[in-house]
Order: sequence, then C-alpha cells, then structure tokens
Amino acid sequence: MSHQECTVRDCMGNSVTDLANSIQSRVLQAEGIQRTGGKMRQWAQNLAVALLVAALVFSGSPALAVVKNVILTDVNGKPVANAVVTIYNSKDVEIAQRTTDNKGLLVYDFPEGKNVVRWKGGSQEVLLAESKPSESSSFFSGTTGLIVAGALGVGLIAALAGGGGGSDSSTPAATTPTPTDTTPTPTDPGTGTDTNTSTVPKAADLPGTYSLSGTKTADSCSTAANSYSNSSVSLTVSGTQLTVNDVATMNGDYSENSGEVKVSGTTAEGLKETLDLKFETKDKKITASGSRTTEDSSVNKCIVTYSVTMAKN
Repeated sequence: MSHQECTVRDCMGNSVTDLANSIQSRVLQAEGIQRTGGKMRQWAQNLAVALLVAALVFSGSPALAVVKNVILTDVNGKPVANAVVTIYNSKDVEIAQRTTDNKGLLVYDFPEGKNVVRWKGGSQEVLLAESKPSESSSFFSGTTGLIVAGALGVGLIAALAGGGGGSDSSTPAATTPTPTDTTPTPTDPGTGTDTNTSTVPKAADLPGTYSLSGTKTADSCSTAANSYSNSSVSLTVSGTQLTVNDVATMNGDYSENSGEVKVSGTTAEGLKETLDLKFETKDKKITASGSRTTEDSSVNKCIVTYSVTMAKN
C-alpha cells in the first residue's frame, strides 16, 4: 500500500469521526421533538448509518486480490484433473494448496503479480496486473463522497428536528444493508459428460499380451484382407526399447513423454512390418492406436496399410 493511500484512509477516518459526532448531536436535538418519540429517532439514526455505509462502499478502495477460475493443463494440453496443486506468489513463497475438479478447474483468490501453480509433473503461471488507485469522478467516490453523504444525513436529521409536531402515522421502516456474496461460482468449462482423463504410461508398465485389430485403409497389392486381428500380441520392454511380436518381431524406442513408438521388423517371407502407435492409460487400462504397414519389396513393391488399435489383455 502506497504512502498516498494511507494518507487518504487517515483523512477518511477523521471525516467519519467528525461526521459521526455531528450526527449524534443532531439526533440528540431530535429527541426533544414532540409526538415523534423513539420511532423518529431510530429512523434518523438508521438513515445516517445507511448514508455513511453507502459512501464507504463507493469510496473506490483498490482491490488487492482477484478470485479467478483457472483451467490447468499439462504439456499435452490435457486438463490436470482431481490433482493437489501448490500455489506460490511472486516471491516464490508457498501460499496455499488446492485440489482441481474433474475438468482441471482451479478456483483461488490470487494476489497481484506473478503467481505459479505447481503440481506433480508440471506447473502453470497465473499473472494478475497490479492495480493502481483510480481517480474516480463519481459523485460518491473517495473522501469527498463520504463528506457529501454525511452532510446529507446531518441535513435530513436537522430538517426532521425543525419540523415541529404532528402525528407519526407512516414512519418508514429502518433498513439495514445486506452484504452480498460476490465470490464467483465455479462453472464447468466442458461440454461433455466424460470425466475420465488419460495419461502417458511408463515403459515399465507396458509389457504383457495385447489384442490387436485393424481395418484396411490402403492396398496397392490388391490381395490383403479388409480387416485384421490378433488377440495374443506379445510386448516386452528393455529400458525404453519395445519389442512387439506379431506376424514379425518388431523393435523401436518408446517415448515416455508422448507415449509414441514406431517398431519395425521383417517377416519370414521377407515382408517389412511397421507399427506406428501412441499409448495411453485411461480408466487404469493401457491402450494404443495408430497404423500398421506391410511393405512387399519384391518385384511388385506394393504396400498395405491398416488403421489399428491395441488393448492390454
């Protein structure tokens, strides 16, 4: 908070004190009015308080934090769902821990400046521009608005005190301002009903037996079947090197960052077999999708391509 802001607040505090004393004096004068009794005095006090509250509400104090809805995503652009995250301020000091919802939505009252949200395997910046005190031209802004509103309250009470007798047959009921909850309600940024998220499996999780099926998408050989399936495809791993045994023994290097691998080998008939796959884990089940290519390098030099999927048995 700047020195200028502190000075303004002190001035506002002095103004409130002076106004309160003046209002109290007028209220005491109003007590002598005949036939108005306690109802008139209570109504005048409530009116004065309401005017002071209105002046304070419109005084334009700068906001120090903003509630934001932030969608957290990983390096692949997928939501970081149901994850515990830690929030750090611009000085890299931990200020809170929160849990995202099933769409990766984080709701938090972020401070101004550069904030960083970190979770296991990633992080994301949340930047809020620092606010500056605005010079509002509103009639009820700042100290001037406070003084004007208070003067109106004093004037109304004085007018009531000088009004003399008369029956108080329609005394207005006092109203107290009711604070409203301005915290935004988190909204579902998605449009579907599927709350499951997929992750990239580690190489060590891949070994096992898979069911592979495919549908032909191209055939320059004009002899291949329209579909293909094998429910006992063997997959083994050494480090990040994958070996897939289908109609041929195929080898390739697996990427644990993207889940992608390209394995190739040669059949006993001399055909080159290639599987180009991308693995993912969803609902605790490992699957892969991609393509299978068979290339005949003999005289005809034809190629057959299948769109394939694999699922760990």
